[in-house]
Amino acid sequence: FMYRLLVSFLFLIATFSQAIAISIYRDSFTGFSDISDYNCQSNNIVIDNNNSICIFDTHLYATDVNEFSFEARFRDGSDLTTKNRFLLSEISTAQFGIVWNFCDIDNYTALIFQRKNDEFYNELDSSVQNISAKIVSVCDGVSTIISTIKKCNEYLSPSNFYNSVKIECKHGETSISVGHHELKKIWEGVINNISQCNIGFLVDTNAHLEVKRVEFNCPDTNPLNVTFPIERIEEATKTSQYNPIIGYWDYLDRNTDDDLFAFGGKYSLAIIQQSDNNYAIVYIDGAKLYPELWHPGMTKGMLSGTPFINTYNLIWLDSRLSLIDEEMYATIDGNILTLNFPIRKSIVRFVKRSN
Repeated sequence: FMYRLLVSFLFLIATFSQAIAISIYRDSFTGFSDISDYNCQSNNIVIDNNNSICIFDTHLYATDVNEFSFEARFRDGSDLTTKNRFLLSEISTAQFGIVWNFCDIDNYTALIFQRKNDEFYNELDSSVQNISAKIVSVCDGVSTIISTIKKCNEYLSPSNFYNSVKIECKHGETSISVGHHELKKIWEGVINNISQCNIGFLVDTNAHLEVKRVEFNCPDTNPLNVTFPIERIEEATKTSQYNPIIGYWDYLDRNTDDDLFAFGGKYSLAIIQQSDNNYAIVYIDGAKLYPELWHPGMTKGMLSGTPFINTYNLIWLDSRLSLIDEEMYATIDGNILTLNFPIRKSIVRFVKRSN
């Protein structure tokens, strides 16, 4: 299998990440054109890899590091009527599976399956079709096998039938379940999952994969998962002359530790009042890191009042939409708003836009 253990190997990547998916269900009735580059006329995902390089077909999902699930139903063979029932070569031994935590070709996690026939001239008897699985982590191009499951035959059907695979993360632990009629857990352990990652399918050279259903779910545990209509923002900022914190704010400068703080861009923000002494920080423009994740009106942070004048508690979404809540605070001095991230040894300042 063509992992990047040798830099001379090349890969083909189909990464469909125009819009982030929070909770989706796709099947042959809905089609997969918004999450895959391989949506075919049958409205299934069909990947026939006749190339000499591995295909990754992924999409960006709103994963949470502590809880999410991704389930797909697919088959890795053709209908038996189209096959020579006596030739072992008709059973592909190429590898295929699900990939997640996908950042690039050198950094991802994958569940990889491979079939082989233990009897030379018997390809129709599922009892002699051995299918194994392995969980692999690739970091900076170095591949590490997390676990190997040698025989999955008791859970999975032969290659020409559909099987389901589910990757589930709960409370920081990841489990993997597979099955033809019902899901059975085959592995559970700790994997360092990341927020906002690409998930999809890995198809090795000479492998065939046909996906008929995909389901992704992530609980809405993020209190900042709110998008404000532009009209509401404009209306809410009209009271800025009565409250110095309300209004539009543009990036001024920063003093940041690049090892501890990822500077997402020279943001333009709006601050609008939510309740008596609580305010939403709303993204308007300026994202440089992961700009595809950010759209005008999305919540960037929250401010809440303290006993100290012009000082507010701060919670913040970083450039990957991950929640940061670690003793941060904001201050206002005249027309200067300062966001303080003491644990990350960083500050970012904004200047209030004149009316």
